[in-house]
Amino acid sequence: MQTTHLKAKLTVRISEFLYKQLNNVTISIHMEDVGDVDYYFSFIDEETMLVDAHYPIDARKFENSDFDEIFTKEAVTRLIYSNEFNVMIHNFYLVFQIADPAGFEITNFKIFIDGYDTEFVFRERLLNPFSVENLVNRENQFARLINRIDIISVIDWLKGLKDFWTEIALSKTGTSINYLRYFYEDNGPLNCLWLCMALEALLVTNQNFSKNQIYGKLRYFIDEEEIDSKTLQKLVENFYSFRSKIVHGKLNLYRPTMIYDASKEVNTLEDSMISNESFGYLALRVCLHTMIGNNIHDLDFEERIVYSLKL
Repeated sequence: MQTTHLKAKLTVRISEFLYKQLNNVTISIHMEDVGDVDYYFSFIDEETMLVDAHYPIDARKFENSDFDEIFTKEAVTRLIYSNEFNVMIHNFYLVFQIADPAGFEITNFKIFIDGYDTEFVFRERLLNPFSVENLVNRENQFARLINRIDIISVIDWLKGLKDFWTEIALSKTGTSINYLRYFYEDNGPLNCLWLCMALEALLVTNQNFSKNQIYGKLRYFIDEEEIDSKTLQKLVENFYSFRSKIVHGKLNLYRPTMIYDASKEVNTLEDSMISNESFGYLALRVCLHTMIGNNIHDLDFEERIVYSLKL
């Protein structure tokens, strides 16, 4: 069978936890209309990762396509596959972030088709949001709630979430993860919004009580000994208050060309952004960790309102 060879050469910063799991490892992913594709991961050195894959040119998706002398089957296939391979690298980036938050980032990105540089990538780099790095820092009081997950466990779970691999997700969990993608891809002042939307997609069934549902359902995932109810409620309140300031144009955001540490106001705003984003990420992370650990793809809660008479 004739194939197209795709290779990604990535300059990375990677944790030892992930490096040990990815060095000389093959991960097989089923692609619709293409079949099973093996992705082989290797390292030239600790900062240079290679990802190799061979896509079949005679795939079913091209059976009814029209080709000519210029737009040959091989040429069109290589163009389409270069885009799909590009997307798959972004998928793997998210997989590695779920497995080990802040444990993987790409600082340079090249893709080759049959040995030729494509000179096209969606992003030249994919970095760790500072709020995630802050959360996993040992000095952070909530760092203990972030547990690593084996890459294969994450991959196996995502294989069961079919719309993770498609353009538009239809399930609640798939939609939530797509918002999480934007959190990593944009990596800017609006990150709090992406996290809030990801949480609401996953946990909220009645928009009139979003904040209460987020708090009540997070209470299920986080033990009282880890974060007491009063503290958790305050964290949710602060998170939603910060989110509302952004949505309603009340956040005095600094300019994009900001001079870092230019004023006390900048430092105060940065601290507020980081603390609220860190909590939003923590909240989403504990939900995903529970789902992966129990191999479930939806969070269905039995909701009850209980009234008691004060005597």
